Amino acid sequence: MSRARQYGLIIALLVCGAVSLAPWSADEERGGEGDEVPRGRAAGVTSMATDGALPGPSSYGRQRPLDGRPASLESIRDQATRYLFAIRDGRTVEVTWVQAVLRNPATAVAVLGDFVDDDSARVRRETLALSAHAAARSTDSKLRQGVVATLVGALDDPESMVRQTVERDLLLFSPEDFSESAVDQIAVLAAAEKPGFAIVRVAGLATKPRLRPRLETIAAAEPGSGRGDGLGYFRTAQWAAKLGLSRLGDSEQALGIAERVASEPSDVVRVTMLLEDLAFAQHDVTLASLRGYLESDASFPASLDCAPRTRWAQHALDALARWTPGFPVERRRSVREYDDQMVDTALEWISEEQNRERRSKDSSNA
Repeated sequence: MSRARQYGLIIALLVCGAVSLAPWSADEERGGEGDEVPRGRAAGVTSMATDGALPGPSSYGRQRPLDGRPASLESIRDQATRYLFAIRDGRTVEVTWVQAVLRNPATAVAVLGDFVDDDSARVRRETLALSAHAAARSTDSKLRQGVVATLVGALDDPESMVRQTVERDLLLFSPEDFSESAVDQIAVLAAAEKPGFAIVRVAGLATKPRLRPRLETIAAAEPGSGRGDGLGYFRTAQWAAKLGLSRLGDSEQALGIAERVASEPSDVVRVTMLLEDLAFAQHDVTLASLRGYLESDASFPASLDCAPRTRWAQHALDALARWTPGFPVERRRSVREYDDQMVDTALEWISEEQNRERRSKDSSNA
């Protein structure tokens, strides 16, 4: 067996293993064949922060509102108190009441605010996760900004479990949800001598021009080792900074990102993980790369553990649906739910966007 083939198999095992064992998160794998719920959810789920109980985010995580009659403030406060006390004590509890929380985001966030500074790290983590998912389903811009500010304030929590949850759940929000004060806090954290991948990725998500100088400095630095999940360089602060600069319109960085993703030898890593980075980069160069995957007939074999018999076009659709504002295809619970008609819709939309970009450039050069 060639060395390249051995490398590809090792990476596939690492990535598929990491995907299938990870709790539901903003970076979740999008469900196996026949899955009725996101991977990681089970009966008797014990924690919103670690097990999850909800479908993944649509574009920018702006979750679909749930139907149902609103619960009273007293009801939500009573259920939240009992639930979080059980979390504090390490007892197993069901989270069926979370549906009521999500139907009443403003009330839920107000109630949960009493627990944000709890002495228990488990309670803080759960409170922040619930607040994030509730706000992500709200159309109230002030509520969303307020929760984002709370999450950003917890990025320096002394407990890593809290920080990791906050870093994950900030990805549920869009750039307009980051107030100037929240960006100030992100700038301070990103100014650390060696900021981590997650912090720099959040800085990139905020898409604020005043963060550009710091992102440029990080992008030019020597990359760290990344995290040990088979993604290596693609989970370094340097890579995250390049993605952020692409979002700010840096064509050189966008081209480098597209070339680096294209050169990744593992199909599993490139398609199931890195297409999301191409979509996150939000540049016409990376959009053109994603178009190539939408037009591809390639698919994974049945023998692949983490994404058997899924088409590359379906993964490209999922990445675009998650990260692209105004994208015409709504994000699905599983990549298998994307069909040929959705692919055609996406290709038509991309053609229109590319034509609009050409006309804009021609007009500027005239």
